[in-house]
Amino acid sequence: MIIAGIALGGLSPAATVFSGLARRLSGRRLVMLDPVIYERTDCADVIERELQWLDLQFADAPGAGWPLVGYSAGASLALLYALRRPERVNQLHLLEPPWLGNAPSQSPAVDLLQRLDGRFVQACASDFLPAFVRSLMADGEH
Repeated sequence: MIIAGIALGGLSPAATVFSGLARRLSGRRLVMLDPVIYERTDCADVIERELQWLDLQFADAPGAGWPLVGYSAGASLALLYALRRPERVNQLHLLEPPWLGNAPSQSPAVDLLQRLDGRFVQACASDFLPAFVRSLMADGEH
């Protein structure tokens, strides 16, 4: 399951970013969610609706659960889902989660993302993410 970034205004490069990965995973179960929010006021409703949709997709998760990948703002949604339904997620991969800096803590998800922000900035080499994104978009085998 891949949750792409939440796009304001309906414009999202996420489908483009993950198209190479989707081709490589053909023949396997792959569900991609790319939520679209047209107004910031829609955000809470859209997120709740998408969490309910995720519940339906993960309903047949085996005992160990399914892997879940969240990209950009989708990382926040993936983390929130994993916190709500840990029995349905056996791996959680957060790619480029939003930087929350010193935002006031509102939930365990915000607290965890804030801690990850600091560690991520210190741990990642500056050329890692561009190379990773290029590998997702590349055609053919490597």
